[in-house]
Amino acid sequence: MPTAVKNRFVVGEPKWQEIPVKDSISRNYRSIWNDLVGIIIENGFDISTMEKDSGYIRTNENGGLVVVKGKWRYDIKVIAKVILNDELLDQDITEVEKIRFKVYGNLAKVSKKTGLASRSFNGYDKLIVQDLFDDMQLIFGRQ
Repeated sequence: MPTAVKNRFVVGEPKWQEIPVKDSISRNYRSIWNDLVGIIIENGFDISTMEKDSGYIRTNENGGLVVVKGKWRYDIKVIAKVILNDELLDQDITEVEKIRFKVYGNLAKVSKKTGLASRSFNGYDKLIVQDLFDDMQLIFGRQ
């Protein structure tokens, strides 16, 4: 495994991270949505899919956040979801309960001749998870 990712890449299934949204902003869906999109973009990701009505965001894979040398390639993407309070939807009230997100990582050793991966690992980047969590907690989180 390349040195650049040795202390940050965790092999295994990424876990959902959750940020409960503070009450003072929970009913302002548009502001929460705009802030979430902004946080993801500010952390170096380009949006691939964005569905405001369902609260779903997925980014393109970013291979430039962490530079690996040699034949290795390291790609990272983020999936985020705005979760609404289901109990209030029956009353036609939109209230954000929490923000959920996952960070997917793929580390692959690629042949320069064929372009195919000879070794590949799926997992997540714990430093990017922490950066996103900290940024989201600052804006959305309950103190």
